[in-house]
Amino acid sequence: MPPPARRRGGGSGVDDSSSPRADGGAKGKRAQAHRAPHHPHRGKAAPANPAWNAAVLALLLAAGCVAALIVVLMWGEALLGGSDARSEKQRHLTSLKAPRVSDLPMFKGDYSEKMLWGTYRPHLYLGIRPRLPRSVVAGAMWWAPRQDDFVIRHMCEQHDPVLHTYGWLRHDGRTYARQEVRDGPFDMSTRFLKSFNGSTGYGGDWAVRVAVDINRERAGGAVNAQSLPFTFFFYVADESGAPLHDVPAVEEVARLVQQPLDAAQAIGGEGARGSGGRGGEEGEEEWMRGGIKEEGEDEEEEEEEEVGGLRRLRSVEDGGGRQGSGRGDTRRGRALMGEGGEAEEADGHEGHEGQRSAVVASGVSDVFGRWELHAVAQAEGPGAAYEAFHTRHLHNLSDAVRAAMIHNYQATQQPTLGNKAQAGANVAVIQLTTFLPSVVDFVFLSGLAAFSPPHSPSPESASRLNLLSGRALARRVAEAETAVERRMQAAFPVASELAEKIPGVGDAVKASLSSLVGGMGYFYGQSRIAIPPHLKTPGDPLPYWQYWPAALFTATPSRPVFPRGFLWDEGFHQLVLRRWDERASMDALGHWLDLLNADGWIPREQILGAEARSKVPEEFIQQHVSNGNPPTLFLPLTEIADLAARSAATCRRLPNGSFVPMEGVGAAGGAAEAEGCERLSFLRACFPRLKAWFHWFNSSQAGKLPGSYYWRGRDADTVRELNPKTLQSGLDDYPRASHPSADERHVDLRCWLAMAAGAIAKIGGVVGEGVQEYEATARHLADFTNLNELHWDGKRQRYADYGNHTEKVRLEAVDTVDPVTHSMHREHRRAVRGSPTLRFVPHFGYVSLFPLLLRLIPPHADELGQQLELLRSEKLLWTDYGLRSLAATSSLYMRRNTEHDPPYWRGPVWINLNYLALSALRFYSSESGPHSSTAGELHRQLRFNLVRNIVGRYQESGYLWEQYDNTADGRGKGAHPFTGWTALLVLIASDSF
Repeated sequence: MPPPARRRGGGSGVDDSSSPRADGGAKGKRAQAHRAPHHPHRGKAAPANPAWNAAVLALLLAAGCVAALIVVLMWGEALLGGSDARSEKQRHLTSLKAPRVSDLPMFKGDYSEKMLWGTYRPHLYLGIRPRLPRSVVAGAMWWAPRQDDFVIRHMCEQHDPVLHTYGWLRHDGRTYARQEVRDGPFDMSTRFLKSFNGSTGYGGDWAVRVAVDINRERAGGAVNAQSLPFTFFFYVADESGAPLHDVPAVEEVARLVQQPLDAAQAIGGEGARGSGGRGGEEGEEEWMRGGIKEEGEDEEEEEEEEVGGLRRLRSVEDGGGRQGSGRGDTRRGRALMGEGGEAEEADGHEGHEGQRSAVVASGVSDVFGRWELHAVAQAEGPGAAYEAFHTRHLHNLSDAVRAAMIHNYQATQQPTLGNKAQAGANVAVIQLTTFLPSVVDFVFLSGLAAFSPPHSPSPESASRLNLLSGRALARRVAEAETAVERRMQAAFPVASELAEKIPGVGDAVKASLSSLVGGMGYFYGQSRIAIPPHLKTPGDPLPYWQYWPAALFTATPSRPVFPRGFLWDEGFHQLVLRRWDERASMDALGHWLDLLNADGWIPREQILGAEARSKVPEEFIQQHVSNGNPPTLFLPLTEIADLAARSAATCRRLPNGSFVPMEGVGAAGGAAEAEGCERLSFLRACFPRLKAWFHWFNSSQAGKLPGSYYWRGRDADTVRELNPKTLQSGLDDYPRASHPSADERHVDLRCWLAMAAGAIAKIGGVVGEGVQEYEATARHLADFTNLNELHWDGKRQRYADYGNHTEKVRLEAVDTVDPVTHSMHREHRRAVRGSPTLRFVPHFGYVSLFPLLLRLIPPHADELGQQLELLRSEKLLWTDYGLRSLAATSSLYMRRNTEHDPPYWRGPVWINLNYLALSALRFYSSESGPHSSTAGELHRQLRFNLVRNIVGRYQESGYLWEQYDNTADGRGKGAHPFTGWTALLVLIASDSF
């Protein structure tokens, strides 16, 4: 039997003094106290009666005692209630008392250092950061100059008609990545490469190569290279607000880009360069300043501004020079405007390949010491510019850059940054406008012994710079690309029957994996928790509570739409990532489990930090402590447990709970055994958290009958939803009982918890923990007879939800009057035309398949054969593009849930549930029984249909999609690129179940 539900504390004392009844009573008593009493013997003394007086006295004493007792009880109830409320709030906002999984030694040391830097800002087209809170970050922006158009590309978007495609085509998650962008007439590639050697700081050095060319077909044929200059920005910023150490001089930046004759006119600066050509210093400097003079400015003042007037950021500690504190010092490079003085000759650094470089910015970090960001260019064009400023708001950095460009344009008619450096700047942006093709490298060096002097890199920086730029970088990039390509082919070989029949499937698989890996992000912040109604007080300082500050390393479903962690998505993500980089996958799983609060609850959507919040409407940010999400993390954890079980006999458990190889294990098998023991240590650290998570589900989501459960959080009072959504289930608008109530029984949740109980029993058994309770719970929830009693609809021969339901519900247009403006408008509201009754919900779709999907139907059961027949019926779920989410015969098939919400889980094909179907069909095809051959055939047909459609749509659009149309064409729908569970294509095509 399941463990008994825990009692949830709560409630506070109620003060009735403000109620009309209490107030009226008090006033009545006061009025009576001032009224002259009527007495028949007015003016005469009453006769004395000792016995009567004694009785009255006793009665008064008793009444006083009772009153005192009532007061004590009331105060006690208030105090206890207040204590319960505080205790409940504390549990909601306190981390579970258990060692953090992410603190395991396997996630420290060399692994932690190699994983420090990455493309961990997935909501940006190119965003780089370390896995550290409030640290140095970097990123790219670009702008294709058009008349009156200052649109800057920074955050990923999906509704831009000019931007054709973008996405990672190769990404290993650790050292190398390649992305391709098709934007209007431009083709751009970005490559990211990390480098480690004895001289690099913690986390190593890294380089970004940006290569841009014109696509003549999209540009409309023959194109003059100077008619389409490309403007690119690269920036570095300190999230903490700490000032950078230094930014470059204007002449140092300007010479990054060679300036051919009349280059400035190519971007609309009439007369911007004067009459001088490339060698005309006057014209060149005039272009950089915008081609104007301030009124009343004489030649001497102009010369000072052009040559010596740049006020450079300097550190207080070093007296204004470029010397800084040591590698281990704190970031105290207090940036101030330097004092005058003559400028040095700014020839720029010429490398052995004729490249020109400039230091974009520099600083000092507690973790990776002195650092410098260099730009290395071999490009021609109108020129370069920069801006350095201070801001705490990095989530809208592109707005600040756009504002700076507009400001400078209004003053100079030049669409460039203003070559200004603000005191205390924590952001430095460099702008390069080049003719095409062009290649620019941005190189981050860490752990430097000293900062470079003005206008040229130090010998140490130059040596390391040459390893990560120019031809050397090209060679290393090519080697990394080849290595990743081979590793992907070895890890996920495409099934031969698919490779022969579906052209391009191999490339689609590699892009899918790369997109999923490239969607990994690092986030830090505090979740906002909705205050439960019974705990709200007038004195709450905020309209929400804040979770404790926490970090999260996670995959993300979609870079433009959902660039943050989603609990039920993550289990599917890690099914793929575990097979690619198991340690990084376990790291992500550990971060998620570390978010459990004292009750065992995890916020289902992780919106951590200002950058993450900037992509979410305000009304969806707060998380509700009563709401769950499918516990899909158990899916990859079960696979890890299966692998760990093979090592249990060769590992021994230490008193601290970790596992190490037994003595005598030979060197030949040492690495493999060490990995096996690390899996055991990981699962042992997860175990107490998994127990708490399961207990939260088993207590908070339990139904009225043993073994029944229902998702909390449906809105029983809605007047706008055709069928109240069940966001908590992950299936949003999938139709449930029309009238939410405590009588509901949700078959999908019952199956999820059956799977979870079995997983805990397996994991606990592998690591040597007591699991009798969970084995009993797993047996109860897997009991086929009980499952059928609660969820088998004998009339329709299918599994179903149960609840208070009527089919006679529809959306009707209603004319309403706005209470503020008094204007009339029409909206659609829910109209119920029939009385609901307790019954099985008649809709057939994904929810009905859960006993099959999670393998709870015995292989010999007649019900399995019936489910397989229903599954392959084209009138119900089967299509040429995969299984549709809701049967075409359902009354809510492809129906809107509100006038603004199109059908979501009411017909379209979703890849995560199709993957579960394929996995289940593979399982049943391998089990002896009367239905094995049918399951095998369905598996082959469904796999082919899914892969053919996903790959075909990818080749047409360049994207993976959130869902696919279930009708005639199977086109992609919803969020794109959807780099989350649609990447399960990797496992489907390689037959990895």
